[in-house]
Amino acid sequence: MFNNFGWDLEMRGVKEKPMHRLLFKFFVVCSISILFISEIQAGTLKRVGYAYDTKINVLLYTETHHEEYIDDKVCRWIVYYTDANGKIFAKKKLDFSSNRTLPEFKLLNTQNGHHEELDTGQDRARYIFDK
Repeated sequence: MFNNFGWDLEMRGVKEKPMHRLLFKFFVVCSISILFISEIQAGTLKRVGYAYDTKINVLLYTETHHEEYIDDKVCRWIVYYTDANGKIFAKKKLDFSSNRTLPEFKLLNTQNGHHEELDTGQDRARYIFDK
């Protein structure tokens, strides 16, 4: 199946549920409340974001982004997601080596088994979404 971008979408074990919409809204609200702190080191950039429940002002999770640069261009990006207790529950790896504007990536959430992946080929992009 192809979407408007011409990507090959592979949906495994996903059913349309109102919960997906609720989770989407939840992550949008969390994303808006993320605060980024940057730390530049030799060829790397570290950003830390904090996602809060804005209704009760409780930390939900932290995102730590590690960006690697070569010749002032991002080449790799790793994101660690940790819960309020500091335990890593998800990891996302992005690779910009083949395409600077459409990176390949893999995301795995070990708490709920959620898996996303984007594989970019020469003339196509294949998106995989589990759970």
